[in-house]
Amino acid sequence: MGANAFYPFKYKNILFFPKIYWNMALNPQLKVYLGNEPTINLGFTRGYGVLLPLYFHYKRFIFSLFYRYNHWHISKSENVNLYLNGNIYQIYEPESITDNQYLGIGVLIRF
Repeated sequence: MGANAFYPFKYKNILFFPKIYWNMALNPQLKVYLGNEPTINLGFTRGYGVLLPLYFHYKRFIFSLFYRYNHWHISKSENVNLYLNGNIYQIYEPESITDNQYLGIGVLIRF
């Protein structure tokens, strides 16, 4: 589930199409493939990001450059029991934050 906002800017053969977005995971889970294979229900998980693509049109080609930033925050999960080799372990997914950055280039050819 999410929402986004964008507004294109155009000048001659150049298009700048910035996008800002917000996401929220619905019922995020993590399956553990050990012992009794419990499923951990992750905590509140949300994210946001920005995409900054720039397009250049030249004859039959469209060249693109972009920068993208993503941020995710996962809250701590509840404890679950892991049964392994006759022992019981309390396990959980700790709170975590992930920040990703991307740079990209591309070429499109119109036929």
